[in-house]
Amino acid sequence: MLHTLSALALAGFLALAAPLPGQAQAVLVPGGTIVSIEEARDIALDYGIDRIEFIELNTYTGRWEIEGTDVADRDVDMEIDANTGAVIRIER
Repeated sequence: MLHTLSALALAGFLALAAPLPGQAQAVLVPGGTIVSIEEARDIALDYGIDRIEFIELNTYTGRWEIEGTDVADRDVDMEIDANTGAVIRIER
């Protein structure tokens, strides 16, 4: 009986924790190590952003969102995985 209740409680918890269809799953782990704002800035500079105009950690998607311009003054938008530092998207 106790195992059945524990299994039902666990199933209920997992159902509540699962994202709804069509929604992105948050990837930040509470207490986990994340890429700092300084590291995200350095990655953006390495990928050609010369001037950063906006940088924000989206805690829902687990990504740094960065907007800026390159040396040719073209707009650049990029997203960096806050857990790994991998560049997810870069758009010029």
